[in-house]
Amino acid sequence: MCSYVVYLVNTLILFPEACAAILWKTSKAAPKEPLGGAHINPAWISQQIKIAVMGAMNELLEMDTPTLLNHRMLKFRQLGGFIESENVDPAKKVNMKKKDEPIAELEEQASVPDLDLELEVEKLKQQIETSKEDASFQPPDLSLNEMIEKLKKEVDREFAEAARSMGLQEKLEMLKK
Repeated sequence: MCSYVVYLVNTLILFPEACAAILWKTSKAAPKEPLGGAHINPAWISQQIKIAVMGAMNELLEMDTPTLLNHRMLKFRQLGGFIESENVDPAKKVNMKKKDEPIAELEEQASVPDLDLELEVEKLKQQIETSKEDASFQPPDLSLNEMIEKLKKEVDREFAEAARSMGLQEKLEMLKK
């Protein structure tokens, strides 16, 4: 890991969490930034970075050359490696097309949330009707409006997800315009 830190010091530009994860092995192990950001107290931040780099250098100095080379070799050998999660029939793998995959599973999964959404819509309609009758006596209920907005967003999200899964995202965006 130490050779990896020294190797990356001058080669990458990363966001703060990634940089902290490299220097301190996890982003949580990194020292807290001073109030207002690192630019408020650059001396303290540079001191903390110096301590981390010197610690990594000390770990490297403890390693002999063959061990260091072995670490570096293992790092490069792991690049591009992956683990397959499930075996696929070779004939299906070669001749796979989108239409070959069953869509019934997706429809079954989608039917349960759709029923829930329909029930919620019906409940909201009933609440709206009752609130219209009582509107002359009471101000409109803000939580009801929030529920309606939340439901609209959820329905829009479900439509977008369904369109994306069926490959109709571009047509849906064209219709929205």
